[in-house]
Amino acid sequence: MKRLLAAVTACAMLALCCGAGLAEDVDTVETTQPDLIEESVETTLPDPVEEAAEEEAAEPEADAAEGEAAIEDETPAEDETQAEDEAPAGDEESPAETEQPTEAPTEEPAGRTSPGLTALPTVEPPELLTDPPTPEPTPEPPPEPTPEPTPTPEPMLDYPVGTTGMEITALQEALKDTGYMKGTLDGKYGLKTDNALRAWCEDNGVQDPQAMPMLDLLIAINNTRDLPATIRTSEDKVSVYIVQRLLNQWGFHDGKMDGIFGARTKSSLVVFMEFSMPDMVDWLQAREDARTEALLREAEDDDMPRMVNARLIDPEEIPVSGKLTRDWYQFIVSGYTPSGEIVGEGDSSAQTLRVQKRLKKLGYIANGVDGTFGENTVRAMKYFQRLNGLPETGSCDVETQGRLFSADAVASDVVVGKYMAHVSTKDNLVDILGWTDDGYTEQVKQFVCTTGAADTPTIKGTFHAEGPVSEWYFMGPSHIWVRYAFRIRGPYYFHSVLFRNYGDAEPTASSVRNLGNSASHGCVRLSVEDAQWIFENCTAGMTVVIE
Repeated sequence: MKRLLAAVTACAMLALCCGAGLAEDVDTVETTQPDLIEESVETTLPDPVEEAAEEEAAEPEADAAEGEAAIEDETPAEDETQAEDEAPAGDEESPAETEQPTEAPTEEPAGRTSPGLTALPTVEPPELLTDPPTPEPTPEPPPEPTPEPTPTPEPMLDYPVGTTGMEITALQEALKDTGYMKGTLDGKYGLKTDNALRAWCEDNGVQDPQAMPMLDLLIAINNTRDLPATIRTSEDKVSVYIVQRLLNQWGFHDGKMDGIFGARTKSSLVVFMEFSMPDMVDWLQAREDARTEALLREAEDDDMPRMVNARLIDPEEIPVSGKLTRDWYQFIVSGYTPSGEIVGEGDSSAQTLRVQKRLKKLGYIANGVDGTFGENTVRAMKYFQRLNGLPETGSCDVETQGRLFSADAVASDVVVGKYMAHVSTKDNLVDILGWTDDGYTEQVKQFVCTTGAADTPTIKGTFHAEGPVSEWYFMGPSHIWVRYAFRIRGPYYFHSVLFRNYGDAEPTASSVRNLGNSASHGCVRLSVEDAQWIFENCTAGMTVVIE
């Protein structure tokens, strides 16, 4: 196929060359030698079609055809040279020829040409089939660096967002009173409160408010504002709340701690003022002496000496009416821990009542706050002294009072009593445990009982019993009588097996048979003798654990 293409190309080129040369010869000799032109055309031009057919028919002659085409390619050039040499004579003999318009000379392309011939067209070689070039991958722009998120600061206090309560309300009030919170207060710990506290801490050099008890933090914030000589208790909820908290801690106040200066708060404050008057006088005198020493130092530096008088505090000038003055407030928050007379077993006094209130506040006793230092108060005091690393004397001496009424007093992990009861609803047994120095470690009694049926189960949990109710007790919903009713909580009791009528000598046979089974309406039934033992030996506040 390549040879055929080459042959056709050569023939075409030869035809173009010959045709161009003959045309020029014809123009030159047309008027003078017509026969010669025809003869020249007939004898000179080869037939390219026949030549191509011969080459296609005979493959071996292809090379010869190519050589012959090359010779013929040069032949017209010789003819054209000869015709070019003869052309001027023809022009001189024919005047008419000179009048014909002369064609504009055609610029011959670069390459080998002859006069009177048009340059051969350049034949581009066929393009080779190749795979298209692989496009260069477009480089991806480098990803823009993700900006580091601004870290969220740790909250100032360990409170979940939305926490409410009197402590949060007092905190917001204190921050508002000192100018760090604006607008309406909602009583919820959130970003606004946290930011205000952060600003206060930065301004006052407080590094870690979480390490401070909330009461101490409130006192610190409240101390950074100027208080009037007489505190407006109807408006200053923060100062009132702080005083209520401390009076409660010291056993003088067992009412609400809500920042409202009511009759009960005022009464508690009066009792405290009377109790602590000697200590208040000493505190005021120490403050006055410090001022006097400062004035003396200033006087020594002056050129002109001056007199400095030391003032003695007169107790009669100190109000004890329950009015909260700036001096009393500052004394209360000064770190003072009130201690009174030593009290112990058998004592009945206001100091004993104060000690019992504090023991109840710390979880050592549940009941028996009556002002009498009895047997259970002694047990509770010994346990307090054990947990707080003090000698276990059972009396509330000065050292014990200092710890008992401080903010660092260790609370109890269990309510102290002579006995506790453990009820198993699975085994239908009641175990009575006695108190020792190490807790409830002595088993005193074990009773078989009847607990609640599947559809009327006995409550479960840890409770502090309400105590004995009545020797005969009518269970209204069941229309039945029981003996030695001891209330655990609400409608749940320790009591005897059942009696149809008040005063019957014998209980119902079915209730006796059901001891050891789960068949009651929720109460814990016992034999008459076992119910009587609990009724006569256990007291209000006894710990009852039902599992």
